[in-house]
Amino acid sequence: MIKVSKYLIFTLFLVLCIPLISAEDKFYNYYEKGLQYMKVGDFNRAIVEFKSAYSLQFEDTKKKRTYGTKFIEYFPHREAGICYYLLEEYDNARQELELSLSYKKSDRAQEYLNKIATGITHTDENREKELAKLEEKKKQLSMEQEKLEKETKEKERKEKEALAKKEEELKQKEQEKKLKEQNELEAIALKKEREKLEKEKLAQEKALKEKQEKEALALKKEKEKIQREMDELERKKKELSQNNTKANVPLTSDLIKITRVGSPLAVAIMPIDSKGSGAELSSMIMDKLITNLVKKRRFKVIEREFLEKIINEQSLGMTGIVDEETAINAGKVIGAEAIIMGKQNEVGGDMHISVRVIDVETSETITANEIVSEKDELERAMEKIAVMIINDMPLYEGSIIKVDPEQVYLDIGEDLGVRKGTRFTLYRKGEEIRHPSTNEILGYNVTPLGEAITTNVQEKMSIAKIIKPGAIQIGDKAVIK
Repeated sequence: MIKVSKYLIFTLFLVLCIPLISAEDKFYNYYEKGLQYMKVGDFNRAIVEFKSAYSLQFEDTKKKRTYGTKFIEYFPHREAGICYYLLEEYDNARQELELSLSYKKSDRAQEYLNKIATGITHTDENREKELAKLEEKKKQLSMEQEKLEKETKEKERKEKEALAKKEEELKQKEQEKKLKEQNELEAIALKKEREKLEKEKLAQEKALKEKQEKEALALKKEKEKIQREMDELERKKKELSQNNTKANVPLTSDLIKITRVGSPLAVAIMPIDSKGSGAELSSMIMDKLITNLVKKRRFKVIEREFLEKIINEQSLGMTGIVDEETAINAGKVIGAEAIIMGKQNEVGGDMHISVRVIDVETSETITANEIVSEKDELERAMEKIAVMIINDMPLYEGSIIKVDPEQVYLDIGEDLGVRKGTRFTLYRKGEEIRHPSTNEILGYNVTPLGEAITTNVQEKMSIAKIIKPGAIQIGDKAVIK
């Protein structure tokens, strides 16, 4: 009997198992899984698989060798960008699609990039499809109404023909009986027959009239029902058309193209004063405003749980903040640079929501906005409020044109939305960072130099007081915080 050493068995086990283990780490396996998740609508899982794929093979290409002589189309960046678009994360979508096009041009990547550039969102596409369905339903209802009218007219025509035929038959019988009037008995019988026929005729006419009235009433009700459905379709169409005209308020500054240095402006959202409504609606408005501001990535939004913890420790209570001074003091305690206070009133069934952004250092109101919304449009209203706030506090950068011991002069002013009290982060732009393969400029080394707050704003320039000093020179940069 042949003896096999334990070492030989272990070696054979490794030879058989290692290819199976390593096969799972191939880039094309991740890429194929990403396409499968994308096909069933699980876009978040698909993005994870595409990222795993391009962590192994980074570049998009029309022809990528997998093993042996087998090649596949390989566009992980493009497909990840499309997933981000369908998730309505348009900034991430733009980055992935532009990166894909930088490696390999494709009509599919360019199509979605054009949609983002022209403001066509995934929500807009769904709305257009719904409009088309409603229009088709309207056409079907119109065709059914025409068919019903034709059938009714045809039925009335046949009944009139049948009645005329019956009357003709009665006339013929009368003529035949007139020939037999020579006999008195026949005359009496004929008279009786006439009376009988007359009664039958009256009964038939009455029955026909009642039937026609019932059918006319049923037809009227059917027409009214169809008209109501058509009116409802028209109303929905108008609502959808109005929703199309109420497009999302566009951002006035491109946050992606601005160099972000240091920490963004720290903002705390105070409890909404909701008169005539319960705490639930106030909490809902507050949560949706926090969510939309976080999604826009313009500010550092202080988490609600942390805000509640600190305020409770200060013995204020979330419902105890009713005046501006108390709210500003609470904002200072939690380290906020600005606070957002809001009010909500119900007028005629609509919600009137107003918000103010207040600088905790100067106690000055930076911006104030108001919007009217229905309750079922609260999500859209809070998104618009968030965009209004960001547009009133745009993110721009400028250059330092003069330096004094305690202040700096900047080449941007009121024309770009700079206001008194606007905070700036000062920095120096250094060496260019280029892509080792494409030589594309990807960014710059930056050195934070301090912070400043504007004290004097003119149309084309502004003067800012230095609040965090550094080695500042003419030509250094300043970005709105």
